[in-house]
Amino acid sequence: MRILITNPPWSNGHKTLNAGVKNRTPQIGGPDPYYKTFPFFMAYTAAILQRNGHEVFMIDSLAENMNENKFLKRIERIQPDVVLIETSTPTIDSDLKIAKKIKEIISTKIIFSGTHATVFPEKILEKNYVDIVLRGEYEFSMLDVVNCLANGDNLAKIKGIAYRKGRKIIITPERELSNLDSLPYPARDLLPLKNYYDGIVGRPQIQMTTMRGCPFNCGFCLWTHVMFKNKFRVRNTLKVIEEIEFIKKKYSPRYIYFDDDVFTFGKERVIKLCDELLERGINIEWGAMTRPDLLDEELMTKMHDAGCVALKIGVETAIPSIMKKIPKCISIDKIKNVFQSAKKIGIKTQALYVFGLPGDTKATIKKTIRFALNLSDKAQFLLLTPYPGTPYYEMYKKNGWLINPEKWDIFHPYTSSIKLPTLDPNELKELQREAYREFYTRKVKLDAFIYSLRKDGIKRTCMRSIFWLLTKCKIIKDPVL
Repeated sequence: MRILITNPPWSNGHKTLNAGVKNRTPQIGGPDPYYKTFPFFMAYTAAILQRNGHEVFMIDSLAENMNENKFLKRIERIQPDVVLIETSTPTIDSDLKIAKKIKEIISTKIIFSGTHATVFPEKILEKNYVDIVLRGEYEFSMLDVVNCLANGDNLAKIKGIAYRKGRKIIITPERELSNLDSLPYPARDLLPLKNYYDGIVGRPQIQMTTMRGCPFNCGFCLWTHVMFKNKFRVRNTLKVIEEIEFIKKKYSPRYIYFDDDVFTFGKERVIKLCDELLERGINIEWGAMTRPDLLDEELMTKMHDAGCVALKIGVETAIPSIMKKIPKCISIDKIKNVFQSAKKIGIKTQALYVFGLPGDTKATIKKTIRFALNLSDKAQFLLLTPYPGTPYYEMYKKNGWLINPEKWDIFHPYTSSIKLPTLDPNELKELQREAYREFYTRKVKLDAFIYSLRKDGIKRTCMRSIFWLLTKCKIIKDPVL
């Protein structure tokens, strides 16, 4: 069968938005317009389908900066038998409109996947132009569905899907989580690799994973609760090493970014990975994301010796009482010590913060901003987004803290979807702007930011564009390059 797997344009009327990918934190915009993370679910699904003899096409409209007209024309040229659309909460209304337009121009089966589709399969299938919904991890579900459609078999035997049978919506039992070592390498060659960029490490870079899920239970975490059912799995370390060697030989990147939820969970596993990199002489720089309580000086030293140059570290807040409500029981002293150790070792850091947590006030957020100023090399300040399927969605909805529980296009971390008793949406947004302004306009921080952009291979003209955007959004004032 001819299958198209796509991340369609994310539009608002006639204006195409600068949008983040549909990953663990779907978003519009942000201070780095080049930020695009690799669509792993899409790419793994494509590889599995190819391995089983199907003809596969991929379109990541956000990575290609493709508008709706160009997108629809390309679909018309491809004439796929099946179109798989990866969705998210803030894009769902746009995705549904595009699905309807696809049905109007070609005769095809339309399948939805992603977090929002997983949580609300019935609502999506009420639209008669969506035929099937894949729930949760969907790589092998998609293979089963395609084979079933090709052979005219009964969809009821496939776990982890929802579909219409006449006017009735059928939801099949949940599918077991897959063995990660059974996955082929992602179908990277079907995507514009040069356009994927995670700012913590430079370019050219390739993104890959060593695990899925997280053993912790933060109330705002979308993927942990919806896609991975609060379960944690790791890949065989030797298979990870083999993929790194394959990537290095085929694509020759300067950097690898491990797009894991908590890369350093399992200290012995990470040390083994680092030892293998060193023993095999795999000379490549890399970065990853993790938590402060999964780092210590011994581990970071080993990681740095093996090529680690940068880490994203989830801090969230500087207020211990709010930290416990996440729940995330990490002391402020532990956080400080980890960042100090990273600096001493020579690992660059980016701290991640969330504004609008339960118990947050203007004073607590300002304290967190002050805490952030001298902690890390870079920082990201996100507005709390209680995505459907997370405990925070139910909590904020029950307490009346959501601006509109079903106005999905505001559910992303650069437009506030919440209103706390102590903070209104405008105040939250202004605090976010203040945080970026304070962090990146301090002379030492601004110089470090410019240096990091240059080191990442971003040209001076591109830097001017970045700072123009930051100024336009009132994040910083009148930068001079």
